[in-house]
Amino acid sequence: MRKSRASRTDVRHAGALLLMVLTAGSCAVLSGLDDYEVTSGGQGAAPGTGGASTTGTGSAPTTTGGGGGSTPGQHEANCLDGLDDDGDGLIDCADLEDCAPADYECAPTPPTGWTANAFAGLVNFAEIDNLPECPSGTTGADFFADPSAASCSACSCVLDPNSASCFAPQFTCHWGSQNCSGGTQQVDATDTDRCLQFQGAVPSTGSCRITGPSTVRQAGTCTVTGASTLQDPAPWGRAVRVCQSDTRQGGGCDAGQVCQPRPPTGVPGLEGLSCLVKEGTDGCDPGWTQLDVQLFAGGTDQRSCSACGCNTSAVGCTGGSVTANSRNECVPEGAQTTLTTQCQNVTDALANDSFSLRSSLGTVTGQATCTGGQGQGSVVTEGPTRLCCRLPSPSAN
Repeated sequence: MRKSRASRTDVRHAGALLLMVLTAGSCAVLSGLDDYEVTSGGQGAAPGTGGASTTGTGSAPTTTGGGGGSTPGQHEANCLDGLDDDGDGLIDCADLEDCAPADYECAPTPPTGWTANAFAGLVNFAEIDNLPECPSGTTGADFFADPSAASCSACSCVLDPNSASCFAPQFTCHWGSQNCSGGTQQVDATDTDRCLQFQGAVPSTGSCRITGPSTVRQAGTCTVTGASTLQDPAPWGRAVRVCQSDTRQGGGCDAGQVCQPRPPTGVPGLEGLSCLVKEGTDGCDPGWTQLDVQLFAGGTDQRSCSACGCNTSAVGCTGGSVTANSRNECVPEGAQTTLTTQCQNVTDALANDSFSLRSSLGTVTGQATCTGGQGQGSVVTEGPTRLCCRLPSPSAN
């Protein structure tokens, strides 16, 4: 019985390339496309006789003369050799009995320089231990994808509040003057909460005002409480395993198409796509962009985080006060006047030959800021290879 002729646009082959994504945390340089082993199919038997002859190695076969059956017991020995192995006038994908549409398809001719019959399966890099083995009859090459950026965790640091301190506001008094000009000046900004008073005779007249805010006496001690670390310690986001058997393309298809295996089924992690690979970084051609991934054979992780430190320049002071007292030793029983930045006449407080000034320290404000923790360096990649994939055509079977 003579086999029917047909052009197919889909092929599945359980022994074709399988791109599987690796997952573990290694940065070793792994083998690339040069590791592929190409398995060539065997030659078919000579064409049978009976009135039909067929020619063609890539496009639809041309038949002349009457129809003749295949030699009993013969079949297409290799669906990717472009030959009518069993002499039935049907080449590769056109021979639906021997090169079943469930296993092979007519696909667009791969661009020049690309290796076809590849299949892609991708997993997260952390799942590398679950990567399945390549199917029987194929050889594998491992790749990595998505080099991780040098992104770092924030630094932590703490300011010891007891180690920072402020001065009291600065004040200026003019003894012998009631308008803050002339006389004998006294300028002070105490570093403790304390009472100031005359050591000699109390002047008869005077005026005072605040001439400066509370300022930082000690910025304090800042302690780093942890080191900055890479947020993604794994050098890669994904890992890929490429499994390959026969790299040839068969015939029996329309012009501009070749006979190719369909992606294998039942393999965990397989994407179910028909793919091409090429060393380098060339982009994917139209029609092969269902999956577009830049692969690398390996690389060196040179990422790091800058050291953490502390900066106390944001520490400041606020508040504090200076109060004039009409009594010595800052006894709060007499008249009291809190100084401001405006000139204040304190002559009345000096009338009883007693006078004192109470200084109160400012309050520490602000916090230390952490420095460092910036990402630096990168994963220096090696052995670039491009992966481009398309969805296979639907199978009629």
